[in-house]
Amino acid sequence: MTILAHNHPIAIGVDTHARNHALSILGTPHGEVVDAEFPATSSGMARALDWVGRCTGSDLEALWVIECSASYGSNWPARSRRRATGSSRPRG
Repeated sequence: MTILAHNHPIAIGVDTHARNHALSILGTPHGEVVDAEFPATSSGMARALDWVGRCTGSDLEALWVIECSASYGSNWPARSRRRATGSSRPRG
């Protein structure tokens, strides 16, 4: 079994909803877990990506885990690829 932390020192979780998206970052350069919520609009997503970049030091090895990537989160995979090299769908 592969341990994701060996390949991706930073994980970014996106919990998508109709009005807001909640993001959590695990393994920031300072070691803390940080989270924030942004409106589910184009400008809100842009602000969220800027926030992720500031929190991670624009780490290109970050793993994105995006909930509901076929519905409310459908815009996230393309946007997050600009910032990261991997993405995954959570099981559940």
